[in-house]
Amino acid sequence: YGHTLARKDQTKRISDVLNDHSTFEDAFTGFSKAWNSIRTSINRFEDLVFEMPEMSRSALLVYSCLERKNGPGLPLFAAINQLAQFQNEFLVGALTVAARGCDSLTYLRTTSSQSTIHVIPVQSATDREIITELWTDGWLQYATYGLEYGEGEEISFNFQKIEIELAHRLVVGKCILDLDAIQEFPYHLELFHGQTSVLAKISELIKQESLPNEQATRITDAVFKSGASSTLAGLDIALCFLKRTGGNQESYFNEFCQRWLDKHVVEKMIKLPDNLQLRHVVSLYEIVEDTQAGVIIEQLSDKFSKPLSSESKHQLTALIATVPLTTLLPVVRKLIVRYVWLDRFPPSTNIAEFLGRVRLWPEGQASFPADLAFEHVYHIHKFLSDIAEERRVKQMVSSMPNKSDTLKPEAKKKAKKVLKEAM
Repeated sequence: YGHTLARKDQTKRISDVLNDHSTFEDAFTGFSKAWNSIRTSINRFEDLVFEMPEMSRSALLVYSCLERKNGPGLPLFAAINQLAQFQNEFLVGALTVAARGCDSLTYLRTTSSQSTIHVIPVQSATDREIITELWTDGWLQYATYGLEYGEGEEISFNFQKIEIELAHRLVVGKCILDLDAIQEFPYHLELFHGQTSVLAKISELIKQESLPNEQATRITDAVFKSGASSTLAGLDIALCFLKRTGGNQESYFNEFCQRWLDKHVVEKMIKLPDNLQLRHVVSLYEIVEDTQAGVIIEQLSDKFSKPLSSESKHQLTALIATVPLTTLLPVVRKLIVRYVWLDRFPPSTNIAEFLGRVRLWPEGQASFPADLAFEHVYHIHKFLSDIAEERRVKQMVSSMPNKSDTLKPEAKKKAKKVLKEAM
């Protein structure tokens, strides 16, 4: 459900997923058992206090969607964080003991003063790299009663053998779990929240080209008819795989989707041209994304609709003189769709600084007005869109044969009215 579950969908339950994907039953059984075994022991992360509800099939799906911030996904993150810290502290302790000369842990020391315990991302850890050993009386097999007369109740432990066995079970092959690179659950339309440079990375792996105009028009029309949401969700997933796998420029995108994406995801996407290649994937994504922009912009919260001052309008007008409107307007639309709409950043976020940070602003161009923030984006977009429409109408009128001289009175009156409304 990554990239397909919307953040605002707080009603979907785990049973909905299990009903659609019965193969998840065993995984959920283990997950719910682990969750319920520790839920009364974990109720805080840093200064945030929460309660882990009982995990069952009727539980809300969002509780299984890991996130660092306060919300339904925080208990899962806090649980993983706490358990990983237990393992990390134990292994660091083992390294300390090894450094002091414990014979059973000599393999942890190397001539380069580097241990053989590896550090891996916690979400990449396999069962064999995690300490799962439970106490068993089997550890006592390395003990014997005294055989001398009168010492039958004395127990003699083979500590060296016990140490070797403990080291083998609890240390060998185990890893320190890195929590810094933990990946949060990817909600729908939030691809760029944790991967701001995903398109740039793909462009580095696979040289990109723009879609031919004819194909771009057909795709835009198809998206407008069926809606962009499902197709955009499928593209989000495809981009994540493509970032890992790379690929050949001339490989067909449909074949890539069939190989890597769940069939239910592919079925909900629009029918894409069979000759669409991986060299076109960034262009494809931006076309589909832009068709969704109009709907998203109109749904923006009022806190992002602060009117522009006369000075701000003057600055934007001056910017258009140096940065083409055909470049500037798409940048603003991408900013809104990828970041502002998610409401993950305060309205006071400076646009110029943010555009540079997420690599949306074209290099070598004049800077975006420094005093504009996210709270202005709705009216920035409207201001630029009105100018673009005004130019379009002027061009339409000027391209008519002999301009307005050959127009009939009714057509001339209509053209003037359209131009006046656009202004």
